[in-house]
Amino acid sequence: MDSNKLEYSLFDYISVGVCIINRDYRVQFWNEYMEAYTGYSSSEIINKPLNEFFPAFENEKYRDLVENVFIGWPPVILSSRLHSPFFTFKEQENKDRFQDLTIVPILVPNSESYNAIITVTDVTDITKKLEEQNTLYRQAQEEIRIRKQIQKKLRESEKNLKELVLTKDKFFSIIAHDLINPFNALLGLSNILISGCEEKDYEKVEECSNLINISTESVYALLINLLDWSRLQLGKFQLNPEQFKVEESIDNIISQLISSADGKEITIIKYVQPSLTIFADRNMFSTVIRNLLSNAIKFSFRKGKIEINASIVNKDMIVAISDTGIGMTQDDIKHLFKIDSNASSPGTEKERGTGLGLILCKEFIDQHKGKIWVESEIGKGSTFCFSLPIHEHL
Repeated sequence: MDSNKLEYSLFDYISVGVCIINRDYRVQFWNEYMEAYTGYSSSEIINKPLNEFFPAFENEKYRDLVENVFIGWPPVILSSRLHSPFFTFKEQENKDRFQDLTIVPILVPNSESYNAIITVTDVTDITKKLEEQNTLYRQAQEEIRIRKQIQKKLRESEKNLKELVLTKDKFFSIIAHDLINPFNALLGLSNILISGCEEKDYEKVEECSNLINISTESVYALLINLLDWSRLQLGKFQLNPEQFKVEESIDNIISQLISSADGKEITIIKYVQPSLTIFADRNMFSTVIRNLLSNAIKFSFRKGKIEINASIVNKDMIVAISDTGIGMTQDDIKHLFKIDSNASSPGTEKERGTGLGLILCKEFIDQHKGKIWVESEIGKGSTFCFSLPIHEHL
């Protein structure tokens, strides 16, 4: 053994553990670093089976790897990141050390056989630094994630606040102009009506009565939309779906608006199968039909035509309301259904509107997981379409 000690004495001057074992796993060399590192001296371990001191080397998986080294195969590298420590310690205070192992073949002098030289590198400090860096990295990632969540919530809050401000502005704009103006007109017409009655000018009375009726219907429709819209903003408009006949609901809305259509000599044609049913909120559906049909009447020319179609396409019911009115540009279409734009414009006979009806339509259709869209061309009219799923799970 003295010859071995002399032959490998250079290994005592490196800061890496070195252990040499023969094919019987008996220790042939144990450098000073290993003595200090494990607490086992050379005299205790030389010529003793390595696995008697370090049971990890009894593991069949590792023995197979070492056996390959004994026949001259390439080195085996065992990282502390993947394997538990192989070399344990006499002193328990060292038990939490991390080590990397490299096992390489070394030719036995004057022989064709191989021993195995095991180098042990303590990587505890590096590993702990890596763990600290990983911990810091994870903390940084978590902080970034939380910051992103906060930023997202702030953006959402900002968006909601902006929508609330726009909603408030829209509401006061409607009250200040669209609701007050018709009442001013009604007051003026009522004075003319009183004058006509006093003068027994029945032609003037009839004309004023018709105008008062038209203005009253307009104000009533606006008040209904305002009421629905305010309930929607307060979260008090609950979806109450039921199965109902589509034609009956459409007929009911047509009967409510027929006087407005007759006033402009507009023909309303309906293409709806009597048996067609839908599972939806009946009131919301009626509100959508009422607003779209009112728009069609408003923007149709005198003696025009409006068509209402309803049919099943795949798993949706699609309703289309077409008019032969003034039509819209693509830029006009982009601004429909948005609270932050003043998309309303006068009708063919100067009828006023607020754009609120279309916003309501979109809100109600969205609640049904449906879609609404417009096809239009200047001078050729518009077609407002919406789809609703026909299933019974909303």
